Amino acid sequence: MSNIALSWAFKCHVGNASAKAVLVYLADRADDDGSAAYPKIETIVNVTELSERTVRSSLKLLQERGFIRRGDQRYARLGKGGRNRLPQYCQVVWDLAVETDPSNLTWIRETHAAEHDPATMGADVDPEAGTVVENGDSKDVLPENVGTEPISSSANLAGLENEPEPALQISQGWKTSRNQLCKSRRAGKRAGTSSANLAPLALQISHLQLCKSRRAVYIRIKPSR
Repeated sequence: MSNIALSWAFKCHVGNASAKAVLVYLADRADDDGSAAYPKIETIVNVTELSERTVRSSLKLLQERGFIRRGDQRYARLGKGGRNRLPQYCQVVWDLAVETDPSNLTWIRETHAAEHDPATMGADVDPEAGTVVENGDSKDVLPENVGTEPISSSANLAGLENEPEPALQISQGWKTSRNQLCKSRRAGKRAGTSSANLAPLALQISHLQLCKSRRAVYIRIKPSR
């Protein structure tokens, strides 16, 4: 658990409530610098109470918007007792973009200097560190890190939220269709014939569709008693 990563996650504006919940949980599982968060999909589902489909789409959205990126995948292969976890059971390791917050970056640089000292690191990078094992947990994971910058709480938020579903609109041709049908009916009465025979079939169908739309809107806006 990392209060630093959690504080960063709460300040981020994700633009999606489900993805924000997933980001907060990942931050809870990450280190102070945002690295090595690797809960299984099933664990995220149980903790956030979201569906598996929603969790997967949220992870993809977070990766696309730069909030998370693929981390050192070797963490997921370390099992208990010094044993390696089998590939089919390895989860994806995520790093959070905690370093995008200047205050966090300064604090980490001052307090974690010994852990990030380049002199203590080898020259070669283990290829397995970036290899994501293909299994159920890695489904829908983007092949490469996108590299976009995450959106902070102070950024321009226009266009981030999900677009609201448009309300059902009644066609502007309602009055025209109704008037034409009424004229056909009046002409049928004067001629002594059925109005259905005089009104074109397409006009009758259009009128019926508009009637259904009008009733649907009335039901949606009718106040409860």
